[in-house]
Amino acid sequence: MGLMPSFSVIIPTYNRAELVVKALESVLAQTYAAHDVIVVDDGSTDETARDIKRYLSERPEHAVHVDYIYQPNQGKSVALNQGILRTTGDWFAFLDSDDCWMSDKLETQVRAIQECGEESRACFTDARYINNPQLAMTVFERARMGSTEDIGKLADTVKHLLKPPAGIYVQTLIVPRDLVDKIGGFDPQLRIGEDTDFLFRLALVTGFCYVNRPLVQIDRTPNRAVGIVEHISDDERSHLRQLQYMYEKWLNLIGDSRNEEKKIILMRLEEVQNGWADCSLDERDYKAARRALAEAIRIRFTAKTAVKWILSHVLPGFTRKLVIRQDSLRKKRQIPA
Repeated sequence: MGLMPSFSVIIPTYNRAELVVKALESVLAQTYAAHDVIVVDDGSTDETARDIKRYLSERPEHAVHVDYIYQPNQGKSVALNQGILRTTGDWFAFLDSDDCWMSDKLETQVRAIQECGEESRACFTDARYINNPQLAMTVFERARMGSTEDIGKLADTVKHLLKPPAGIYVQTLIVPRDLVDKIGGFDPQLRIGEDTDFLFRLALVTGFCYVNRPLVQIDRTPNRAVGIVEHISDDERSHLRQLQYMYEKWLNLIGDSRNEEKKIILMRLEEVQNGWADCSLDERDYKAARRALAEAIRIRFTAKTAVKWILSHVLPGFTRKLVIRQDSLRKKRQIPA
């Protein structure tokens, strides 16, 4: 690593006035001090600006290291990229405005990077979920990483990311500026999955190492109505459109060099087409549903999709009822990401 790294910390936020100051305090309490910190407000309509400015006026010793900027609502990716442009550290760390770091997070990760060497230039940590009884385990436990090492390296981060839950969150990550520049930052076209997309593209250019300690608290309060993620439209078609764009991009990035990974991405694309079919069935647009199912079969043949395609021709109403019932059961079983 050479000289000790200087960290720029970026905190994107939206309507989290009651939480963002706590997140900021956890950054300013680090035993390894950040070079600069920027809070990027993605169009908040609450008291975020007032609370941040009041906190900094009451703590002038921190004000010289912290910058607050406001932008019209454009999404988390644009907010993060704005922060990247406005900071000067040679390494980046990111924190969601409802989450918090343990005080020795950066210090411990600097030690991990130094120990793991140049082949692993991105480092993440374990984290603990809070405010959700369904998520009583740590992130690594949920991902079944099973490591006994305090510090370790992933054998193949790309493959690891394609088999969720991967146990890697951007708010636990540190990464050098030159790699962020190399991959082009966060994709502004994505409002869903932008963190996963960033990690995937980063994994194509460097190995990842990790710290096997929960050094971040990730708030998973259920059914919260505000936040940079929560305010995104829950329209299923928008969600599918974003996923299709992301997976098609990944296919182009990996080419034909990773056959196993390519098969997994094709499986995801087939699932997206099934999602399009389900939307069309729900709307009783049976012709569009059959087209989507045919495309799913073209991408990746499965007997289940083939049967669904046949039923959509001969018993379209029954197929619609079946899909609605399965979707209802899936939502009941769902655990927050």
